[in-house]
Amino acid sequence: QPFLADVHALAKRHHATVARFGRFPERNRILGRPNTREEITFLSTGTADCGS
Repeated sequence: QPFLADVHALAKRHHATVARFGRFPERNRILGRPNTREEITFLSTGTADCGS
């Protein structure tokens, strides 16, 4: 059960990131995409964990 709770929490964070930005900002650099100001702020918090 603890494993499933962790997986569920991660899925919710991933969903929230995509709902907010329409993509995973962590992947922008590797994909050659520029970051928006909001994405830069998000990435600077150190809480981004959804990308590459």
